[in-house]
Amino acid sequence: MDSVKHIGEQPIGRLLVRYSLPAIAGFLANALYQFVQDILGALPKDPELG
Repeated sequence: MDSVKHIGEQPIGRLLVRYSLPAIAGFLANALYQFVQDILGALPKDPELG
């Protein structure tokens, strides 16, 4: 129970930053991955490689 006790005691701003930063990092990583996939998918393929 101690692991969630800080949720009721810390200011809301600190909690928002603490829990939103990992989500934002995940969204940015996913966006970067999709961007690279789009760029690499648009490159012409070498017909000799199959």
